[in-house]
Amino acid sequence: MSVDLTSAVSYWPLESNGNDSIGTNHLTGITDTAPTSYSAAKLGNGANFDVDVPNSMGIASNSTLQMGSGVAGTWFGWFSYTGDNASAIFAKGSGLTAATREYGAAVSGGALTFSVSNGTTVATATCPDSISINTLYFFDAWYDGSSTFGIRVNRGTAGTNTTTLIRSGTGNFWLGFRQTTQWMDGQLDSIGFFKRVLSSTELDELYNAGAGLEYPWITGNRRRLVLCSAQV
Repeated sequence: MSVDLTSAVSYWPLESNGNDSIGTNHLTGITDTAPTSYSAAKLGNGANFDVDVPNSMGIASNSTLQMGSGVAGTWFGWFSYTGDNASAIFAKGSGLTAATREYGAAVSGGALTFSVSNGTTVATATCPDSISINTLYFFDAWYDGSSTFGIRVNRGTAGTNTTTLIRSGTGNFWLGFRQTTQWMDGQLDSIGFFKRVLSSTELDELYNAGAGLEYPWITGNRRRLVLCSAQV
């Protein structure tokens, strides 16, 4: 089996830098210091983010990372956090208002959330499973392009909410930062973004019963890929 690369936008392995293995959204320290420490994670190495520095990595807005009316998306990857800070996993846009935020996920106080803005209001979905510190979790967050968005860990129960759309804005895209104080304090590994909703089968393969699956996401003996990446 494999994960279909149709509408794949970006995949950041975070082995030793913020380079994008699928597209051209290579992440650097555009506002803060990019992580300099990489250590064993779920799939090889992961990037270690320290809120005391603080660390983040990002890229200026472009059309591949923007959402908008009718645009669906799936974000996924692995994270752990220390519990020392409200730790952002990924985000586009910044600030606290609906006019400046676009989308993003963070973990704080044992709760994992995914928030989106339609330009007028910010809506949040909260994963019902409690998050422990210093533990690697697989997350998947999605928006169906019409109304429903949600987030979950380790392929468990999803927390969902509704919105009319995710606004298309010009804010930076980050890993490890959101809003004005939410820097990641922990580790991120193998973060990906598709402009479609991945199927349950595809997400199960990426989770791989907790073992993870590295790009190009082929399991078993299947060696054929549908190479339709970055059709956005």
